[in-house]
Amino acid sequence: MSYNNISFTDGFNGKTLSIFNEDAFQEKNIVNLLKVHGSLNWFDQNGEVRFIPSVLENSIPKIIVPSKQKFKEVNYIPYRELIQKTDSLIKDASSFLVIGFGFNDEHLTPKIKAKINKGIPIVLITKKVSKNSFTELERAKKYILFEEAKSGKTKVICKENKQSDKKEYEIEGAFWQLNEFMEII
Repeated sequence: MSYNNISFTDGFNGKTLSIFNEDAFQEKNIVNLLKVHGSLNWFDQNGEVRFIPSVLENSIPKIIVPSKQKFKEVNYIPYRELIQKTDSLIKDASSFLVIGFGFNDEHLTPKIKAKINKGIPIVLITKKVSKNSFTELERAKKYILFEEAKSGKTKVICKENKQSDKKEYEIEGAFWQLNEFMEII
């Protein structure tokens, strides 16, 4: 998003060894990028979760992988705050832009499904849509899906409302990639 001059926050403040600050999400007119399961560049540095662009010695990765420990880990900072903020944003959402989400999260999926089934539009950008994700999208009243097609094109599948038929076509470009998608919005 930075490359496209789009203001956003991921909840981390500072440039080097950024530290999580849940108040960063209070700012208006910016994109809230919520990584509720952590990120490849989050590390435990002396007991604090930090955004670190590259691995530092003695840093422990802070990403939640699918496991029995997942539900224990989400109760710690910053995950708990991120999930609470996500719940609030989902509740108040008038639309969704989803990048690579597979509708597999037991916490987020039911809330998002309830909203899109009531008519809140959703845009999904992904390299390859999973069967599960496509099933959920087809239940939505309004959606647009961008996924990779053959020959460097993008497959677009959309539905304007619950009564309309879905439309499917291919367009030139790799708009299933975020950097390319940003060029058309």
